[in-house]
Amino acid sequence: MHLAIFDDNNPNLEPLTLTKGVFELRLGSSSLLKQLLNSFPHHSFSLHVKDYMVDFMKEKYKVKVNELEEGEILLVNGSLIPLLLLKKVKIKERKFYLLNKDKLILALANRDEVEKFLKSKRTEVFKGEKLSLEGKFLIEYLWDIINFNEKKDIYIPEKGSRVKGLKVLGKKRNLNLVNTKIEPFVLLDTQEGNIIIKEAYIEAFSIIRGPCYIDKGTIIRGAKVNPFTSIGEESRVGCEISNSVIHSFSNVAHEGYIGNSYIGEWVNIGAGTIISDLKNTYGEIKVKGLNSGRVKLGAFIGDNVKISIGTKIFCGKTVGVCSHLYGYITEDVPSFTIYSNINGKKMVEMDLDSAIEIQKRMMERRKITQSKEDKKLLEEVYYITKYQREKLGVKKEKFSL
Repeated sequence: MHLAIFDDNNPNLEPLTLTKGVFELRLGSSSLLKQLLNSFPHHSFSLHVKDYMVDFMKEKYKVKVNELEEGEILLVNGSLIPLLLLKKVKIKERKFYLLNKDKLILALANRDEVEKFLKSKRTEVFKGEKLSLEGKFLIEYLWDIINFNEKKDIYIPEKGSRVKGLKVLGKKRNLNLVNTKIEPFVLLDTQEGNIIIKEAYIEAFSIIRGPCYIDKGTIIRGAKVNPFTSIGEESRVGCEISNSVIHSFSNVAHEGYIGNSYIGEWVNIGAGTIISDLKNTYGEIKVKGLNSGRVKLGAFIGDNVKISIGTKIFCGKTVGVCSHLYGYITEDVPSFTIYSNINGKKMVEMDLDSAIEIQKRMMERRKITQSKEDKKLLEEVYYITKYQREKLGVKKEKFSL
């Protein structure tokens, strides 16, 4: 059986999905894509994304993109949380399509039906049995990521070992270490859930409370990692962080606070930066003008963002791809924008060539070579988001503080 994983191109998930497929978002111990592929091992798969992402995805995953195999296909919504769904649903052997609040979750169908759906997004094209499922299994809004990230059963241990001599607050069996180095004077607290650390380095005086996941190559530098935190590969973390996701290749290496937030790839956050996640009024927080239903909610930071020292970001704010921040961030910031609230508000467009060069420099620090597909993706996002900058009056001029 072939898996066809599609991105439903939901604008509510921007800016996070401007540079990645929705199935690449992280939750708990892995991305949605990895959760899905682990659930269906030994199956071929293809990805179905926005047209401007095709070359980037082909280079990254080495699979068919926006192309289908012949024969029977299991079509999967890329916004799906596989670990939650597969506890409720057993995949049938006959044709079917499964809806959740009128949105397609899964369909077992032939190539012709799948092609028609991907073009029209109409479920009437399917000829199999119609099924429906109550509950919430899809990421539809940015805050859904934080809601789902709070579920203990998405922090799945891997095959690892226990290190002798470690002091653990709670049950040692909930500590899962894979080729990890831990310095003395580290507190590991498993009372509330699993701690999973894979090929990372934990420096002295760090505090790590489960459930949480720390991926390979990451260094925890005396940080306070609170429950429901997922940190991707090759990141540097030295702040206090709670109920948040750091996607990968990002730095929050110094003191500060990140709460109930999502930080994209190749982000650098300067010392003393604080992302607020609670209003003075204890009221519900809005994101893009929509009620989130949450009293605690931080910010959603797109890929390649750079944040200067001492920056303060207010609740529920979004920051677009390749933007730079200075001072107090009291509103959403579009992609490719230098935003400053120091000595008066300024919004100046980030030069495309400069953004590409900055990405190249940061990648080189992780010994990664920037590809032509990386550059092309940034170019596409720059032009796609141009209307947002024009609408907000972002100026085209040289930036200075």
